[in-house]
Amino acid sequence: MSRLIIGVSTAASVWGLMVASAHGATDPNDVHFSKSASTVKQVHRVPVRAKSRQTKNRTVHKSVRNHSAQSSGRSRVETKQNLYWMARVINAEAGGESRMAQIGVGDVVLHRLRSGKHGTSVHDVVFETVGGVHQFSCVPNGAIYKTPNASSIQAAKDVLNGAEDVPHATVFYNPSETSSSNWVQSRVRVKQYDHLVFAK
Repeated sequence: MSRLIIGVSTAASVWGLMVASAHGATDPNDVHFSKSASTVKQVHRVPVRAKSRQTKNRTVHKSVRNHSAQSSGRSRVETKQNLYWMARVINAEAGGESRMAQIGVGDVVLHRLRSGKHGTSVHDVVFETVGGVHQFSCVPNGAIYKTPNASSIQAAKDVLNGAEDVPHATVFYNPSETSSSNWVQSRVRVKQYDHLVFAK
């Protein structure tokens, strides 16, 4: 269940997604989310960035509401296509975690997007490869194509509208599934929610 992504947080323009799925994903322009609260079973994940270097509920946490209202000084980046993929990556990586952990995963994705080094859309960030290795393991294992649960959808909306609870975090991982010698352990921790540590 180790999860890991890394990026740098700076400003970046957001454009529409270019979607070409060989895995049979539905048209991202047709954003129809199931209201099912089913959770995607978590699968074992290898720390993807480390690998590339080598070759529950819908209740909105008060702080999330506050951040959404204030937008944390960040502009809105919500579009149908960004929402489509943000909800799916949150569901795939933290669908079974708390709302704050879900917000954290979305924040990391958005920080990578705003860095300007990982594409111009949420889709670009999620489907990025480095040295032929996907930076989100939920892409090659297919979890990204699962219909997101209601909590993941709402978390995605909050993040895209400005919610931020792990400022500047560019990495998230499960410490119980990550070796103590792994380079990511040296990163500065921002926060930990449930099984996920968010660092920069």
